Amino acid sequence: MSLHSHNDTKLSDSLALVFAFEANHRISNALAAISAAVRLQALDVERAAKVRTPGEMGRLLEEVAARIEIVGDVHRIFAQPSTGSLGIGTHLLTVANKILAAHWADSTLFEHDLDPACSLRSELAVPVSMIVGELITNALKYAHPSGVDGWIRLECHAIHDGVQIRVSDDGVGLPVGFDPASAASLGFRLIQVLASQIGAQVRFEQPGIGLHVTLTVAAYELPEDLNGRTVLAETSAQHGRFASGATVSPAR
Repeated sequence: MSLHSHNDTKLSDSLALVFAFEANHRISNALAAISAAVRLQALDVERAAKVRTPGEMGRLLEEVAARIEIVGDVHRIFAQPSTGSLGIGTHLLTVANKILAAHWADSTLFEHDLDPACSLRSELAVPVSMIVGELITNALKYAHPSGVDGWIRLECHAIHDGVQIRVSDDGVGLPVGFDPASAASLGFRLIQVLASQIGAQVRFEQPGIGLHVTLTVAAYELPEDLNGRTVLAETSAQHGRFASGATVSPAR
């Protein structure tokens, strides 16, 4: 073997080790996040202190399964050599379809407008996917309490320093006086915690019909916390206390 070939082999092996280390670190954080989310859901069930029907328990387990599948999809992304950024649009469509399937939402009209230019650092894939999953879940559960059919729209657009992701519905909107930043429900708590973790902004707007929730994420600037600790896991350990990062206009 020539010296050149030997050096190439050593370089290739070194890069493979670095990639494996980074992937394992990200997957470890992803599993910690999903574990914390499941614990928060268990805490919500315990605090509710009510007898749930088999159907209600089945829906809760479907929600848990959907969250795990979202992280599984991200795991498959991490199993490929990273270029540092991820085209997020197609992945978010997969997330949305999994949530819709978990809620048996065949009668819900689902629309999407996903800019192919939407790109994020791969480290953001898990928190952004989980936020979008929670937003679609909330729309399915609360937009039409009377049970009528409605629509949900998912958008992703590239902006000058990141991406804007919007989940909209045509439902009843937020209740008067409701503040998502201090809501006790699991979905809103997860949204706030995850947005805070990645330094994203969440805006709730009611344009007259329905609710529009816009997530603005910087494409390449990561908070130091994202690589150093798992904020969601810490929040679970603190029984749901977190710092708010949402704005409401006006409140639901």
